[in-house]
Amino acid sequence: MHRRILGLDLGVASIGWAYLLADETNAENSQILHVGVRIVPLTTDENDEFTKGNAISKNRARTLKRSLRRGQHRYKLRKHLLRKALRPLGMQPDAALFALTTEELYGLRDRAARERVSRPELGRILFHLNQKRGYRDSRKGGQSEEEKESDYLGKITERHRLLQEQGLTVGQYLFRLIQEDPHVRLKQRIFYRHDYEAEFDKIWETQQPHYPDVLTPALRRHLRDHIIYYHRPLKSQKGLVGECRFERFR
Repeated sequence: MHRRILGLDLGVASIGWAYLLADETNAENSQILHVGVRIVPLTTDENDEFTKGNAISKNRARTLKRSLRRGQHRYKLRKHLLRKALRPLGMQPDAALFALTTEELYGLRDRAARERVSRPELGRILFHLNQKRGYRDSRKGGQSEEEKESDYLGKITERHRLLQEQGLTVGQYLFRLIQEDPHVRLKQRIFYRHDYEAEFDKIWETQQPHYPDVLTPALRRHLRDHIIYYHRPLKSQKGLVGECRFERFR
C-alpha cells in the first residue's frame, strides 16, 4: 500500500519541500518524487514583518517612496515658481530673512496679519506658507461621519474650532504657543488647507493697501491659486491622466 506525502521544512528565509511516494509495507521501496527549496527574497525589515506573521506588500512600500519623491519634487517646483514671480517685484527675501528663528518667523506672520511689513518680509512669509499647506480631502464626497470623528481628523477639527473662536490665523495661533513654551513642538499640529488659505487672504488684505501697485488681484490669484495652493486634478480611473499645469502669470 502506497501513500503520497508532502514534507515541509520551514526556515527563517526559505521553505524546503519533498514529495514522497511511501510504501507502508516496505520503507525501502519508498520513492522521492520531487524535491526543492523556495527562497523567500526579503529585506531585513520585510523579514522582521514576515517572522511576526504580518502581511507584506512590496508595492505599498514602493508607492509610499514614490509619493514622497513626487511631493518633494512638487514642493521644489512651487518654490522655484514663487521665487520667479517675487524677484521682479522686489519681494525676494534676503539671506537674513531666511535665517530667522522659528519664533521670529511666526512673529512676522503674526505682525503681517495686523500691520504693514516690508515687501521682502512679505515674500519670506509666502515662502513659509508654501512649506506647509495643511490637510485637504481630495475625495468628491468629502469625509464620512466616522472619518470626521477619528482621532487624527478630530484634532484638526478642534484646532480649526479654536482658530474660529479666538479669531486667529494659523500663524498667530502657533506664535502664541511658542511664546507660552519656546520648546513646544509644532510639527504634528496639522490644520486644514482652508485655514492656511484664510491666513493668506488676511495677510494679503492687510498688506494690499500699503502696496496697491504691486499686490494686484492678478498677482494674488497667481500666487494663491496657481502656485502655493495649487492642487492638481485627480487621475481618471479609466487611465486618463490629468496634467499638472501651473498657469502663467501675466
